[in-house]
Amino acid sequence: MLGGMKGANQWYRGNSEFRAELFGGTQFNADTRWALGLTPHLRYSFATGTRCIVFVEIGAGVTLTHIRKPDLGGAFQFNLQGGNSDRLGREG
Repeated sequence: MLGGMKGANQWYRGNSEFRAELFGGTQFNADTRWALGLTPHLRYSFATGTRCIVFVEIGAGVTLTHIRKPDLGGAFQFNLQGGNSDRLGREG
């Protein structure tokens, strides 16, 4: 979480979060090739006062890869992500 709740009495009441995604993978073809990437994300979760959690997020990162043509053109690739969701929280 980045700080406390924002917009206490407004429709956009919620919290900001910082997340990071580290990922890797391989491609098995004539020979094995790899990919490794890091993508930081900013997420804003709306405090709805219900079990439903609504958020929006964006992320941009880089990937270093050994996969080349015809699938990818070079060693560095960019990873752009965005999304929103509503999910039910679990009671516990």
